[in-house]
Amino acid sequence: DERQLKETEELLFIKMVMRYLHKNRVRVLLLAETETDLQKLETYMREDYENIQVVEMATMEEHGNCDDMMLNLVNGAEVDCILSALPSPMEEQFVSRNKMLLNARIWLGLGNLLDEMKQEKHILKISQSYVKARWQKPVQTMQKSH
Repeated sequence: DERQLKETEELLFIKMVMRYLHKNRVRVLLLAETETDLQKLETYMREDYENIQVVEMATMEEHGNCDDMMLNLVNGAEVDCILSALPSPMEEQFVSRNKMLLNARIWLGLGNLLDEMKQEKHILKISQSYVKARWQKPVQTMQKSH
């Protein structure tokens, strides 16, 4: 239905999960394919969700796409959630091969959604500054006259 399409476009579910993780100070592992993607993910977390406890960070390239090494890292970190920025189908293949061995309650695959969320945040900042610039002076004038 139309409401569900709108929620999907606005990434409502992802935002709600992130808010939950932030509010409950959940322990997470950040996972990405490359160091560049990992840095983007870490920056996003630091800027918007500082209460989420990032316990460990890893890239698939640093572990040579070796499932055993990644499983040891994930399970050794004792995290509640894995925030993954792995591309599709790499992420789906890794999870399906190792789902019985992963000791995390939540695997949240962000894929390329991180770029969309950052772009949306940038657009929101621009629109807020426009509204502020457009209405701040008239509001201040009204307040002085009262």
